[in-house]
Formats: sequence, C-alpha cells, structure tokens
Amino acid sequence: MNVDDDIKLIKLYKENKSYVEIGAALGVSSRTVQERISKLRCAGELPEKEASILTPIAKVDFSDTKDINFNDMIEESKLSWKIAKSNIKTIKKDFKSYLIVADTHVPSQNNTVVKSVLSLCDDVPFDGFIINGDFMDLNCISHWTKNKRKTLEMKRLKSDYIQGNILLDEFDRRLPKNCDKRFLYGNHERFVEDLVEEMPELEGLFEPIECLKLKERGYQTFTAQNHVEKLGRLYIAHGWFTGTSPVNSALNAFNTNVLIGHVHTEEYKLQSSVTKELALVGASTGCLCDLNPAYMQNKAHRWSHGFAIVHVYSNGFFDLDLKRIVNSRFIYNSKVYSGI
Repeated sequence: MNVDDDIKLIKLYKENKSYVEIGAALGVSSRTVQERISKLRCAGELPEKEASILTPIAKVDFSDTKDINFNDMIEESKLSWKIAKSNIKTIKKDFKSYLIVADTHVPSQNNTVVKSVLSLCDDVPFDGFIINGDFMDLNCISHWTKNKRKTLEMKRLKSDYIQGNILLDEFDRRLPKNCDKRFLYGNHERFVEDLVEEMPELEGLFEPIECLKLKERGYQTFTAQNHVEKLGRLYIAHGWFTGTSPVNSALNAFNTNVLIGHVHTEEYKLQSSVTKELALVGASTGCLCDLNPAYMQNKAHRWSHGFAIVHVYSNGFFDLDLKRIVNSRFIYNSKVYSGI
C-alpha cells in the first residue's frame, strides 16, 4: 500500500467503514487493512475510534432468569450465515474424481492462488472434495501468540470465521449438489481444543464445525487429531511428520498408499510393495496459504502452492495427480488456470 492508499484508508476508517468495505475499496484483503491500521496507529497517524461512534452493547436484565433459555441464547450468539447452494450435477463415468486441498490457513490464504483453484472448479464437476486439515489458521487463539498483544492487535476470531465461510461458499457453489465433501481437522484446528481445555466454560461457542456451518453445508467432519481417511486404496491424513522427507516417514509408518498435507510442500515417492504387486505411493500436497507469513521471519524454505486431484476407479485403484501452482497459475487438461 502506498501513501495515496493510506489517505483513502484513513478517510474510510473515519467514516466508520468496516475492514471488508475498506479492503474492497482499496483492492486488498481485510487482513491487509487490519495490519495497515495497526501500523498507522503505532505511528500516531491514526487515532482510536471514539467510543461515541461504536455500536452500543444492548443491556440485558438478568434480575429474573427463570424464563431465560440459555441454550437458545448460545445458538443466537453463534455466527449466522446464509449457505450457498449448488445446482450442478456430476457426470456419470467409470471413476470418481476428487479435489483435495490442504493448509489454506484462512485468513492467511493466498487469494490469487485460491482463485486459480476455484476457476478449475468452474470447469470440472468433481465427485468429491476433501479439505485435508488446517483450513483455518486460528492464529488469534494459538498458544504461539498467547499474551502477544501487539501481534494480536485487530485480529478477531469472528472475522476469521467470516472469511472462512466466504471461501467455503465459493467452493460450495461450484461443487455438484451431491458432491462427497469431507473436512478433516489439522493441527491448527486443534487450537480450539487447546483453548477449551484451558477454559472449558467456552466449550460449544466457537468450534469450526458450528462456526463454518459444516453440517449444514453437507460436509462429513473428522475432528480427531491425526485422523486417517480412506479413498479407495489411498489413505489420507493431514500428517504429523516433518524433517527432510516427511513422505518417506509417512510411507514407513503407514506401509500403504498415503497422501498427507501439513508440510506445505509437494513431494512424491514410490516404495516397494511387500505384496510385490504395484509400488506403494506416498505424496504430500502444497498449500494455498501465503508462503512468507510473519512468523517465518523471511527464512528460506521449500513451501509451494498446490493441491491434488485423485481419480478413483471402481476397484479402489487410483491415479494421483499433484498440481503445483506457480505465480498463481497451473495447467490442467491442456488449459491454463490463473487467479490473476
């Protein structure tokens, strides 16, 4: 953002515009707006909003609580959302096609990369869609940022979930209405469980299943850490392996075909099968998030943008296609898909 953008931002901010509205006017994400406002405040160029222009909080009379249904109040306090619907139909064929993404880390997703994947969904009516963990970043409740007030300035869980719902809407309206949709928790979704473990009185208020409306959207949800999902003869897990070759570690641990996320890096390896039929396949997908988040401190790494397409035959055998996204572009079926 340049000086002219700052001038526009300050003007819109003083007009009490939301971060989403300011971002739309400037052509940037709401997260970028939040971070820029924080920096302008620290530099003394932008004051805090006056209390008089803030939305007042309604007062509730608790003098007589006998007739109050607290369960209803909890439901009403949750994030409301009108879910996008799809009328797209799948195409009958001898195999099923699955789109598998991992490590989107909303609201730190790379928007142009995500757009390139959405443009593929415009063309291909996938039979299945699997979100293989870390769809949400949940940085604002992470143990890594606990008590780091400057880092957490202007970051709010509700706004993160709003962006998560917006992105799920974009996928859901492009996926067939009978699409097999699955949502696996990753280690970042675990941050909710960690906070509830510390403060159990918050249980039921901000879990991803409820706040992302996953059941209403038709997703099968798998909340157990390190859950392993089966797709034909391929096993899918978010993954917990790191090091120089996480795929090799996963192959040795599973001793069968396995696809993981977690490491934000594309890797593909074949390993000898003990049954001497087909070689075992091990792979990891790239990510859809920013490749240089603040906590990386500009360190060199081998992260890459990408996803996987898996075609599953009726007998369970499969064809695994890892797609790497370079400069928000990739090629599939002789067509260039770009988010720019």
